[in-house]
Amino acid sequence: PPAHRPSGLLLAVERARYRDLAQAIDTVVDIYIRTLRRLAARRRFNILVHPVPPVLPETRAVVKQFNAALRRAVERASPVLAWLDFFEQLLTPAGDALADGLALDGTHLNPQYVRLLEAALPA
Repeated sequence: PPAHRPSGLLLAVERARYRDLAQAIDTVVDIYIRTLRRLAARRRFNILVHPVPPVLPETRAVVKQFNAALRRAVERASPVLAWLDFFEQLLTPAGDALADGLALDGTHLNPQYVRLLEAALPA
């Protein structure tokens, strides 16, 4: 198989668009949060923010960093934005693979993950 080539955030860092991965993540999260806040204000509703699923082994480390930054930003934007707190449950205790029963086709989560999402929804 061909070697994994960087894409997305890693490619942007490689091309020197950002100083490092942390700056790339912070920039994307900031744009996303500003967009969500504008949408919430315009539509007059609160928004539940779903974590990025850590499905692909090749991107899992970046997804974990991204979700950590996203969660912090969402918590700062509370109560307009609310973090759906189930990301850690998607992973094995070691955090290096999807939890048992959540893999589907290598790209998507098994629909069984919805039970975790449902449990994270506010009452």
